[in-house]
Amino acid sequence: MADKKRIGRQTPTASYILPYKKTISKEAVKLYELSGQKLFDWQKNVLNDLMAVNQANEWIHMQFGGSVPRQNGKNEIIATRELYGLCNGEKILHTAHLADTSHKAWERLMYLVEQSELPVKSSLKTKGGEKIVIDGGGYIDFRTRTSSGGRGGSYDTVIVDEAQEYTEEQDSALSYTLTASKNPQIILFGTPPDPDTAGTVFTDFRNKTLAGENEDTGWIEWSVSKVTDNKDIEAWYETNPSLGLLFSERNIRAQTSKDQLLFNIERLGYWVEYNLKSAISEIEWDALCEKKQPQLIGDLYVGIKYNVEFVSANPTGDLHLGHAKGAAVGDSICRIMNAAGYDVTKEYYINDAGNQITNLALSLYARYLQALGQERQLPEDGYYGKDIIQIAESIKNEYGDKFAHVDEKEAIAYSRSIGTEHELQKIKDILKEFRVVHDVWFSETSLYAENKIEPTIQRLKDQGYTYEAEGALWFKSTEFDDDKDRVLIKSDGSYTYLTPDIAYHLNKLDRGYEYLVDLLGADHHGYINRMKAAIQALGYNADQLNIDIMQMVRMVENGEVVKMSKRTGNAVTIKDLIDDIGVDASRYFFVSKAASSPFDFDLGLAKSKSNDNPVYYAQYAHARMCSIERQAQTVGIEVADHYELLTHPKEIELVKHINEFRNEIVESAKQRAPHKIANYIQRLAQLFHSFYNDCYVIDEANRELSSQRLSLVRATQITLKNALNLIGVSAPEKM
Repeated sequence: MADKKRIGRQTPTASYILPYKKTISKEAVKLYELSGQKLFDWQKNVLNDLMAVNQANEWIHMQFGGSVPRQNGKNEIIATRELYGLCNGEKILHTAHLADTSHKAWERLMYLVEQSELPVKSSLKTKGGEKIVIDGGGYIDFRTRTSSGGRGGSYDTVIVDEAQEYTEEQDSALSYTLTASKNPQIILFGTPPDPDTAGTVFTDFRNKTLAGENEDTGWIEWSVSKVTDNKDIEAWYETNPSLGLLFSERNIRAQTSKDQLLFNIERLGYWVEYNLKSAISEIEWDALCEKKQPQLIGDLYVGIKYNVEFVSANPTGDLHLGHAKGAAVGDSICRIMNAAGYDVTKEYYINDAGNQITNLALSLYARYLQALGQERQLPEDGYYGKDIIQIAESIKNEYGDKFAHVDEKEAIAYSRSIGTEHELQKIKDILKEFRVVHDVWFSETSLYAENKIEPTIQRLKDQGYTYEAEGALWFKSTEFDDDKDRVLIKSDGSYTYLTPDIAYHLNKLDRGYEYLVDLLGADHHGYINRMKAAIQALGYNADQLNIDIMQMVRMVENGEVVKMSKRTGNAVTIKDLIDDIGVDASRYFFVSKAASSPFDFDLGLAKSKSNDNPVYYAQYAHARMCSIERQAQTVGIEVADHYELLTHPKEIELVKHINEFRNEIVESAKQRAPHKIANYIQRLAQLFHSFYNDCYVIDEANRELSSQRLSLVRATQITLKNALNLIGVSAPEKM
């Protein structure tokens, strides 16, 4: 007789289940199996507990949670429960952390419904607004979680998928959706959260339920109780119920190269007991003792594709103060999001199809004719800068009077092309000098050339969100909380500026980005509602578009507002800032305050070499650390790999702040708030200076203590350099 195939543990490693005599799970299982698929024993066991009822057929567990490592098949449990609810007239809300996850859940359930030949009344597959309605009154909405998601709806059952990302704010929004139900149930399923995960509800729910503190609540999990060797096969079988059923040892073995903690969380179901107030552990100290600067690339958010558009100034002249702020803030946001593990694309939208470009072309053509000695007036709204004169001179030097003898339309078209190319290259060059490099430069003209606008309008028409009035085509944006409807096509047949913008945002979504971020100036505040309305009308979730408004910045020196460049007599440019105070100070000051708040850029302070200057203070701290390391090298003191002598309060305080760095990155990324990193830097520099003043590092009479303190200096130096890099600021080794 052949040996019986080994499979993973079919019963939970930990659970809290209320006593019951009856379960209706068999009805749900039958529905699921109508699709031709089968459930595993462990999945049926979970459903038994989940669907336990009392004599009145009310749920024993009004709240039920569970955790199982990834890819074991928890989604089939959820789908089975949803099938039962649909066929029994329940109103269900399925929420997920990401729109893509929510959409895949809809696809999964829709497949089961179709295979089971259930009587579907209607189905909506619009991404971010999916729905299934069954004859008889049962229906399910699929939604991406937000702080307001679910408000206004009334449900019998709420499914919280990927519950490790479930926040208190979201829980508050959903808590009222079950109030009217006679037999409500909320179900939370996920994996143990990473220490950096923002969601806290899942962990609190688990801990209180296992402790018996929650009423009418159940819990199941498969997990290890402590960090376990990645290659411990027994632990694999103990924590993965579908091992040997859905996947093999070979599949898990391919994952063992992962970070040990991450492997334990995702594959072995380990719950991190993490307390920021706890004593420093050996593992934490080891993490501080890195011998080289680590890359800040995580996998917490791998697969989440973001498009971040910033600066996007018209290519008609120099980038000024507001553009500089947008460049510094936008680039820092992207650096931080990349560090947190997001897949981020930096994009610049080239406004090369509007009146500004037409005026640029006319201005350049006029200057070209003037360079040839001909009289030609610049247009009323023309561009009078020296760069236009210089471009005109270069055309004359290369082509002579060629364009004075061709059709004027052809000459202006060439002027348009060469002028835009020149101005755009100038923008790219100055941004590069400012340490900002975009991944994509998207031309507005391409929307017309590739026929992207008309299909977008047609899509809005097909969805029923347009109408004609006063000879114009209108968008029904008020149906999505805009204050008034918006014109798409004017009575003269031309587009409003909004129309190509809608097509552009649709193009970005069509390119596969799940979330879009626009960084815009203060004058674009009214833009938010109309563009979010358009996104929803096109079938996407409003939360997939994020528009961050950056408030005005004033340049001041000696208490006086600086409006003009000393070099040119025109408005202050990025070039002026770089020449006057440098890239480091410019970028640091722009991100040091929340972008949504107006602030005064103190030019005098940015130039000063004092502790009052925050960038100088931080860079000096880094230079001092490097100096200490050089000094240690001269006397033969090396970095220690043990730390039992580090007990001074200033040492412990500094270590704890270093250990907060990863959390700070994650929070800053989620909120798109680079000022949080700037605040972290200032605190780190402050704590280091305080430590250095109280704790003598290089002491040849006490070399062991010196060696251990040197390890702390090294850890601080690595962290500070990484933090400065996140906002595009250098970390000098000498000052």
